[in-house]
Amino acid sequence: MKIHIIQPAVPKYRIDFFERISSSWDVIIHTTKKDFLNVSTFDSDLNMNISNGFRSIFGFFFWHSNLPFNIYNKDDIVVVNGNPRIINYMILLIICKIKGVKIIWWGHGRSSTSTNLGTFIRKKIMKVADGVMLYTDNELKDFNDFNNIIALNNGLDSEEIKSYIKPGNSYIETKTMIFLGRLTEKSNILLLLESFKYIGTLDLKLYIVGSGPLKKYVQEIILNNKIPVSLVGSVYDEKDLSELFSKCDLFVYPGSVGLSLIHALNYSLPVLLHNKSSFHMPEYSAFEEGFNGVSFEYGSPLDLAKQIDYFYRLDFNKRKLFSDNAKNTVKNTYNTQDMSNRFDKFLMSLL
Repeated sequence: MKIHIIQPAVPKYRIDFFERISSSWDVIIHTTKKDFLNVSTFDSDLNMNISNGFRSIFGFFFWHSNLPFNIYNKDDIVVVNGNPRIINYMILLIICKIKGVKIIWWGHGRSSTSTNLGTFIRKKIMKVADGVMLYTDNELKDFNDFNNIIALNNGLDSEEIKSYIKPGNSYIETKTMIFLGRLTEKSNILLLLESFKYIGTLDLKLYIVGSGPLKKYVQEIILNNKIPVSLVGSVYDEKDLSELFSKCDLFVYPGSVGLSLIHALNYSLPVLLHNKSSFHMPEYSAFEEGFNGVSFEYGSPLDLAKQIDYFYRLDFNKRKLFSDNAKNTVKNTYNTQDMSNRFDKFLMSLL
């Protein structure tokens, strides 16, 4: 029996999860060198069938080039990335159903850009699958009418991250914030820069880690307004990221946060996010107001500045408690070990 995993790309953060499940199952991953979002597949020793990429259909739908349709046997399990905009993934879903090949839909139940109609259509298509894997436990509440459904609690390789954290390293006050993500409208990075107009006399610093289409505009704003920001650019090596995180005492993400939230929690950083949950990605479920972070009013640079001020005027012990709670949030879940355990149990239940 083979486990065929169909993915647009395999970024570095997915490698450890796939390596873990490959130690228990005969896994082959069908992916591309670079997907339609410009995410590249990370070089590894995993068993991967890699094609050149995607073809665009009217700029909205996509076709995974050279994706095989006829290699799946009845005793195999096919795990398909749950994106209805990838046409041949949906075709593969139907082909497997007709041939009697078990198929698992793996994706989010709802994202920051989902519409009610889009969610309705997705749920109808998902019912074709023999099983469904969602990103987080929190999403399960909207799928009470589904059988054979679990959540993996999308996470990172916490063990690797821990290996770069110095023994005995504890939360310290640096008055330095960090943003990690792509510089896009989705991240709302410009709102964060605008908030500095209202921060006042707090002697703050900010690291912006990432790149994207707004990079030049961000550079101009920083220079023209003399904002205390270090624009680091893209950083992929965990050792380099750990050095940046170790200099900071608050993670701030003004837009639709996703896996970067889990990254910050692994480094025991309290988080500051906007308060409109439906405009976040599924990983937002790891955030708890007043427990591992605080929130600001969605779209308001003034309130973002107020919450930054509020956080840094808290008693140090209170901020340290936020940090301890952040670390505990990802202690037992939102990591690749727990993801692989959940995956193994789910596959066994389908056999």
